[in-house]
Amino acid sequence: MSFTATLETIAAFNFLLIGISLLVLRNKLRYALFIFGFFLLGKGITLSVDIAFSYYPEMGVSWRRIAYVLHGFLFFYAPFLYFFALALGGKRPSIGTLALHLIPFALFMVYKIASLYFALNGYPYAWIQSGLDFVQQSLPWLYYSQAFVYTFLGYRSLQAAHITESASASVLWVKRALLLFFAIWTFFLLQFAFEAIFEDPIWANAFKIAGILGLLTLANFTWVMTLNNPEAVIADFWKSNAHKKPVNKFITQENYDFLCGIMAKETLYKRPDLSVGDLAELSGFSKRNTSGLIKTYFGQNFPEFVNSYRIAEAKRLLADPESDSSILSILYEAGFNSKSVFNTVFKKQVGLTPTQYKNNQLAKLYS
Repeated sequence: MSFTATLETIAAFNFLLIGISLLVLRNKLRYALFIFGFFLLGKGITLSVDIAFSYYPEMGVSWRRIAYVLHGFLFFYAPFLYFFALALGGKRPSIGTLALHLIPFALFMVYKIASLYFALNGYPYAWIQSGLDFVQQSLPWLYYSQAFVYTFLGYRSLQAAHITESASASVLWVKRALLLFFAIWTFFLLQFAFEAIFEDPIWANAFKIAGILGLLTLANFTWVMTLNNPEAVIADFWKSNAHKKPVNKFITQENYDFLCGIMAKETLYKRPDLSVGDLAELSGFSKRNTSGLIKTYFGQNFPEFVNSYRIAEAKRLLADPESDSSILSILYEAGFNSKSVFNTVFKKQVGLTPTQYKNNQLAKLYS
């Protein structure tokens, strides 16, 4: 078996193994990792089909038909890069949104089934064959367009998301990974160009290897970095009492994610008088359940929870080189109403005073 075939086999097995693991552990992992599992599973399926067609031409007719239809997953996994970024940023797409973005996948599956049916039973009209041939010729450009668009949307969603301090390291890595995904899709696009247009198998194979290596590396590192993020898994997952389940069935990761989404989307933290009752009323939860969600998944009380958002907002404003706002105006804009409280909380969470942090950010900018 050639190096390329070996690499493809390793990558396919790796994607399928991690993808299935993330889906099986869906009740323990946060929603973002569950979504990432679908991306890896879809890529693993399409890569396995490519391997079957390229290196096992002697497989039976029935298996070839199954593999041909499964190749429809080519249009399945790219949207999940976007969904993964949304979930990591605290947003959970609705079922309707998921279905809408998977319409290209559904249409491609219809195309695969229809083309297989007519290939076996004949084309009743010439225009059907012409239409299917046209779709076949357009597929590479449609596929790469989809991959680039969803990678861009994922990056933009993380740029606009409100990220808590504990999640910032993993989110920064994922943002960089999404940028590198652009290079990976470019490698695969060049592979197609050198195969179909320039008819140069050497360069085509080189770009294919580069793309697979990049995808294999990024997929695994993205998974590991996200898993290392304390907010990426349920708080008790790695602790000795991980087997214990909350007595209150309302205390779930899904409800906590919803609570965080309300806080970020409505910028409730900017209200100095925000109380746990206010957040409970806006989210539709009881005060007891709201406090329970925060205590279980954030690990601290309500004031600390709100202050984590306020400090993140203050850091963003302090690091803005174009802003001439004073520290006093920044602390009010972030939701604090006391300078002494702001200084104390900021020093506790960041390790620097607001002035020191601002000076450090400016020094990094102009160094």
